[in-house]
Amino acid sequence: MHNTLIASGPSFRTSAVISNPTGNVDVAPTVAYLLGVSMSQADGRILNEALQTPASMSTPVVKAATIATTAPATGLSFELPTDPTGSTKDLALTQGTYSINLAVKDLIVDGKTYRYFDYAKAVRR
Repeated sequence: MHNTLIASGPSFRTSAVISNPTGNVDVAPTVAYLLGVSMSQADGRILNEALQTPASMSTPVVKAATIATTAPATGLSFELPTDPTGSTKDLALTQGTYSINLAVKDLIVDGKTYRYFDYAKAVRR
């Protein structure tokens, strides 16, 4: 999952491109910081790398990880994409066992870790 976040105004750096993971959850803490309000219980983080006057000068560290399900998924049913009614099953995919891998990125800054979902992938065993 990838998002585009565009911010403009005197508080934001000009032409800043953030390569670190971000999410909608980061908007409220960033706006709160700009308004001088604390949101210490927020799940998101202040997008310091986009701000003219950041709350922190710490450099975030990003670590990619994959989380695999411990229990396999069985008995799944798949429909053929060529049948808009969804009534024709794809028997080749229905056979087998699947696990789901979640790709995440952990961003660590100022001693706190923020986890961002990247993508999910079904793996046939």
